[in-house]
Amino acid sequence: GVGMMFDLLTFLALLAAQIADVATTNRILARGGRELNPVMCWIMDKTGDQWAVVKVVLALIVAVVLWASGMAWAIWIITALTWAVVLLNWRTLRGMGG
Repeated sequence: GVGMMFDLLTFLALLAAQIADVATTNRILARGGRELNPVMCWIMDKTGDQWAVVKVVLALIVAVVLWASGMAWAIWIITALTWAVVLLNWRTLRGMGG
C-alpha cells in the first residue's frame, strides 16, 4: 500500500544521501582533504578502507530503530542533514578545483 511505498522511499532517500556523502568525501580525501566529523574520523581510523560500509550500515541501523519506534520522521531529518553535508562537500570540491 501507500504506507509501504512511503517507508521504502524513506529508506531509499537515506541510502542515496549516504552514498552521495561517501562519494563526495572520497573525492575530498583523494585531493588531500580531511574528514571534519570527529565520529567519522574515529570510524575511519578503526575500520580503514571499510569505513564507507560501516557508515552506511550504521545509518541504516539507526533508521530501522527509528522506524520501528514510530519515528520515521526523524529519518527524514537525518536525510536532510546528510544532503546538507553533501552540498558542503560539493562546495569544498569546487574550491579544490574539482
